[in-house]
Amino acid sequence: MPTPNEGESKGEFIQRCIPIVIEDKTADDPDQAVAVCSSIWERAMAKKNDIIEDETLVAYGGAVKALGGGRVGGYLVIFTTDEDPDLEGEFFTKDTYFGDPDPVPLYGTVYYNHGLDKKIGKRRLGVAEHRVDDFGVWAEAQLNQRDKYEKFIYQLAEQGKLGWSSGTASHLMEREMTGKAVWIKSWPLGLDDTLTPVPAEPRNSVMPLKSWAPIMPAPSLADRMKWLNVEIKGLYDDLRGLVGNIDRPLSEIKRGELTELLESCSELDAVRTDLQKVLDTAPIPITLVEIKKTSYQLAELRKRFADILKEN
Repeated sequence: MPTPNEGESKGEFIQRCIPIVIEDKTADDPDQAVAVCSSIWERAMAKKNDIIEDETLVAYGGAVKALGGGRVGGYLVIFTTDEDPDLEGEFFTKDTYFGDPDPVPLYGTVYYNHGLDKKIGKRRLGVAEHRVDDFGVWAEAQLNQRDKYEKFIYQLAEQGKLGWSSGTASHLMEREMTGKAVWIKSWPLGLDDTLTPVPAEPRNSVMPLKSWAPIMPAPSLADRMKWLNVEIKGLYDDLRGLVGNIDRPLSEIKRGELTELLESCSELDAVRTDLQKVLDTAPIPITLVEIKKTSYQLAELRKRFADILKEN
């Protein structure tokens, strides 16, 4: 059985794999060969990702600010002391080894959610420039905005919903007991500058990547709908293209797919109706201004009533 080579894309591997699996009788025809080769690729990538995640450590940094024009910046690593470590009793300083050239690698590759997000995956979002000051390692990057997903990530930054997180290899990380806490002596940077949703407790620091994902905050319903809306807009574009070629005959398979899609859209109509019902019937909270206004009106009524009693 063939195996993917280092640096080989999925398409390149499948193209190389097809004649091999047909020749060794693993597949009977080209269609079956594509399925077999795709399965081999997926299993190899899953195994590779498991190994990477087992060996990768991550650490939270600081909040990310949108700087305009798709550019973001913030502290990838924050410096503290043994008097003010993270919740795990660990801390970074300016003397931590972050890699060459000293004091910090000039650049780092930017990812989203350490490559764990199902929609974005491991696509490279840009390159971050690093610099060190008294507060930490500052990272600033020009994000790619090639499609709706990447543009939405920048919108999250504009809304103050993103932070920096850095990743490094576990065998390159060193700790040393210093004073009342554990000093992170070595934390090579550059391979993984990640934009991530701001965690509920950002003072948790170093942890294995496989332990990191479960503690991330669950996205709000509104944010989930925004992601969905990105996909729906892409679907609308595809459907418009289909309508533009309506004179072409539809196969039974394509007709079945469109029928299923139409039924799914009817469910969206039901959701829209339910949401409108909630908006129409849910009580509006009384604000402090309204309470003060009501109190003032009652006071005026009491005063008028007292004046009427005096007159009579």
